[in-house]
Amino acid sequence: MSPGIRKFLLFMLFCLCGSAQAYSILIDASDITAEHVPDAINFIAETRDIPYRIVLPDAMEAWEKRIICVLAEKSEFSVVASLSPNVWMRGVMTLGVSDFRDILAGSLMKHSRLSGVAADEIFIGPQTPSDECFDILERAGIKTVFNIGEGGVFKHGPSAVNLVSCYARQDLLNAPAKPLYYKALSFDGLAEQLAENMPVKAEGAEPEVFSGAGGIVLSEINLKMWEHFAEARKRLERYKNSGRADRDMLSSALEKAYRIEDISNWTGEAALEDVFYAVAGIYEDIGESLPRNYASIAGMLFDELRELPISVSEDFFIYTLSSEDGYLVLDGSFAAPVSSSAPLEFYWWNPAAGYSTRRSLSGGDIKTPANFCVSIGDNSAFYRAGQNEWERMWSVPTVTRSSHSFSMSMPLTFMQLAERTNISFFISLSTSVSTRALAAALPASSVKKKWLDPVGDAKGPGWYVMPDGTAPGMCDIMSLSLRQSDSKADLQFYFAGPISGDGRHSGFDLYIDINGIKQKGESAARRGLNAFVQESAYWEFCLRVSSGSAKLISASGSRPIPVKFDSSLRIASVSITDFPYDMSACGLTFASYMLDEEGEVLEVKREKDDLHPGGGRPELKSPNVFDIITPGSLSQKRALGDYLKKRAAVIPILP
Repeated sequence: MSPGIRKFLLFMLFCLCGSAQAYSILIDASDITAEHVPDAINFIAETRDIPYRIVLPDAMEAWEKRIICVLAEKSEFSVVASLSPNVWMRGVMTLGVSDFRDILAGSLMKHSRLSGVAADEIFIGPQTPSDECFDILERAGIKTVFNIGEGGVFKHGPSAVNLVSCYARQDLLNAPAKPLYYKALSFDGLAEQLAENMPVKAEGAEPEVFSGAGGIVLSEINLKMWEHFAEARKRLERYKNSGRADRDMLSSALEKAYRIEDISNWTGEAALEDVFYAVAGIYEDIGESLPRNYASIAGMLFDELRELPISVSEDFFIYTLSSEDGYLVLDGSFAAPVSSSAPLEFYWWNPAAGYSTRRSLSGGDIKTPANFCVSIGDNSAFYRAGQNEWERMWSVPTVTRSSHSFSMSMPLTFMQLAERTNISFFISLSTSVSTRALAAALPASSVKKKWLDPVGDAKGPGWYVMPDGTAPGMCDIMSLSLRQSDSKADLQFYFAGPISGDGRHSGFDLYIDINGIKQKGESAARRGLNAFVQESAYWEFCLRVSSGSAKLISASGSRPIPVKFDSSLRIASVSITDFPYDMSACGLTFASYMLDEEGEVLEVKREKDDLHPGGGRPELKSPNVFDIITPGSLSQKRALGDYLKKRAAVIPILP
């Protein structure tokens, strides 16, 4: 019997037995460039209801491969194990069976590791392996082999491997009803072409059976979140191997990473909020600031963004949220009388602020994430979410409350943490009575970036005390705002008390890292502070301010900078002209301290006296720093109190 007749009979027998499809489409995307990877992912998502196979490029990052491999498990298409066609074209006939076995084993192991499932289909290029190679394929669990040929479906004997010979086509227009091979170098219009030109199955051919349907729709926000997660995973790995990892924090961060790596958690955009917080939580756990562009993705998570004013009527609440003369104003009433001592809580989530929580002030669960809260009651206060608890920031005096109504106003500047601030908010009377969550766009602001810090923490590592007679709130930073236009940077420092008064003086530094390169620049803070900035924020410039002057310091020298104080000496406004860098993209580190009459840093003694603060341990080089601004996960107490474990205290970069 001639080989041709033998192949034809095997083909007819194969089709009659219904053990194979009558046609197949194989898309070879093995040579696409990195810039086309997102297009490939979205193409797969768009065509999840169309049966085909696709060869993946070896150059793709592992996490991108994993997306597609999991998509393959959930959608109506298959992923062929990515044996490079070039290797097979040059290899099978020249490298010998042993080399073929090594290539196959390595490739299948790689596929299994990335996809979590064993490969049972491979693509071998424009040739047919020897019978011995087919035996190796069968033992490796391969059930179907695709190659480029004249088009046809065969059963290879004596092995039980199916051989699908795909007819090469440059396009899919009027495609014949036979297995097809299509080389994809881009995905422009391919989804439409595939949908409009599906070959018709041969009469009587059994339909393909797939593992499921649904797929993961990979929109722009999914892809951006994958990029952020990949970077967070790298930083977590560095933290784990750094020798400085805290066991509990490392365990918490790894738990979040492992949970995110379960791709089923990415199904649909609704789950992206949880992924968003989990990635932020990884950074919080390892004590690193979120990437500067992380908040930009948050606006994509808000649906039905509404402009102020907003009026809402619910079963138990009627309220209006508006802005007037630079203040955010909340006015509302109850449908039934409520005790004025029952706390009324206004929660909001500002993604630009970093850490979020789903726990209420009282410890119960809240239905949506939040990172700020104003509690309206006997003692109204403004809170910020920390890693383990809510942190009281300062009192809110502009509150009125009765059994029938409530009203609150607070400066918009404390909520506008960026030029355009979007918030999601709701009001809660208790854990069981709440308004529905709404998303609002606050009025546009000239603020490029803003950082908040609680009142009452100007105690260094937590136990420093000021000399008697020191004005309350001295050295206690409340907020730092940055505005930028062209080459001019305007900074406003808002303190809880005066920067100078009654013979006492304070000063503060803002260290500016222009490049973000690890360990490049100056590491030490001001002489006498006994502190360093973190290694990823070594600085090139330092803005140094005291009650009488300000100057910008660099390696080439220093120059005076104009500074203005308000009448209370609590607000310091600084304008830096001709600054050649975008300060909003720089890493910033803040520290405040006490000064003597000569303008030198005052040492914190073990016991306070008429001049010196107390609570320090000078013999152990305790930091002479009173207040810093820290990420939500890293307390000031921990940052400034770790000098016993290190060469000195390390001040973190602003979140």
